[in-house]
Amino acid sequence: MHYVVMYVNADNYDWIKEKISSLKIVKKIEETPYEKLSSELSLEGDFEDVDDDEDY
Repeated sequence: MHYVVMYVNADNYDWIKEKISSLKIVKKIEETPYEKLSSELSLEGDFEDVDDDEDY
């Protein structure tokens, strides 16, 4: 099994989720809340420029 991580604009999330869900190869889509994601990535040093002023 393979995983793909995508960072998408919240404005496009529903459209992207619908398009990806329609692919036969896709079995499951999970959404990680922005707060959890930014916290985890900043701890790992992979996402240093998080703009917490943005409304995600």
